[in-house]
Amino acid sequence: MSTYAIDGGLITEEPVRIVANTATTAYTAIGAVAISSIVVTPTAGTPNLTLQIHNGTTGYNLRTAVAMTAGTAFIWDEVF
Repeated sequence: MSTYAIDGGLITEEPVRIVANTATTAYTAIGAVAISSIVVTPTAGTPNLTLQIHNGTTGYNLRTAVAMTAGTAFIWDEVF
């Protein structure tokens, strides 16, 4: 396990609502940015969640098509 120091205060982005079964950009970083957490909570059904980071050329999956349960939050709390 690694330990990371994040300088400065954390910034909370406005929530992004995903309403279709398509890729949705939740945050666009300008320069190098440490992401400290992601929280996803489906409101209905049993959707699959894929989390991907993209460097402008290539996408890298952090989580691929994992089923979720409505009303149950998924919390990614590892800095990347």
